[in-house]
Amino acid sequence: MPQPGRPDEVAVNQIGADTLHLHVGSALVMGTCTGPPCRGTHVRRFTERVVGIVVTRGSVVPVTALDKVSAIFASTALFHQLAHQLGPGYRGFDGAYVKVRPGASPQRFGLRAQALARRFAGTGGQLFVADESSQAAIVERSIRPEAVALAIFALVLAATALLIVGQAAVRLLVAGSSDNPTLAALGMTRGQLTAAGLIEVGAAAVANGVAFWPARTAALLSPAEVLRTE
Repeated sequence: MPQPGRPDEVAVNQIGADTLHLHVGSALVMGTCTGPPCRGTHVRRFTERVVGIVVTRGSVVPVTALDKVSAIFASTALFHQLAHQLGPGYRGFDGAYVKVRPGASPQRFGLRAQALARRFAGTGGQLFVADESSQAAIVERSIRPEAVALAIFALVLAATALLIVGQAAVRLLVAGSSDNPTLAALGMTRGQLTAAGLIEVGAAAVANGVAFWPARTAALLSPAEVLRTE
């Protein structure tokens, strides 16, 4: 996300990145105005640098019409800079998060809020109310099959890896067991023989991990353009 004190940084959701063909590091030219007509000399242009592409809960599974459009997340510094340049009329709308009491009806709250909005001309008689808890429940239900499928795939992959590593370990132990009679004659106990075989297997596993570590590190540290969360 953009740093609060950096007016030149923005983040966009994955819908905006796909629609506007953006990636981390892209330059995004934006324009703003205080009212119609928003063209020509009425538009103030400025350039922002995209520092992140994020996935919000609503953009995973769109619940409302606002969830289906591009979203740009700016810093507090950019908001204050534009408000200073354009005046108080720049602010397009105000919003608030309200937490209702346990057992209260969000639908009834929405109806009362709509009725209250009609008493104030500044709202234009309209008020958008979204139930965040119900939206979260819809998203959770929608992604649950994918989450279960990923968990099953991870278990199958782990079992497969365990079988492969187990077979390799058994082969190493069997190959090294030919020396056990000689080592036992020299005074090694059964526990020491077992430990020696496991050390050999562990050394092979560590050597394999070190050999493949540069490739794994490169994959982990490569710039990620999209951060996916559930």
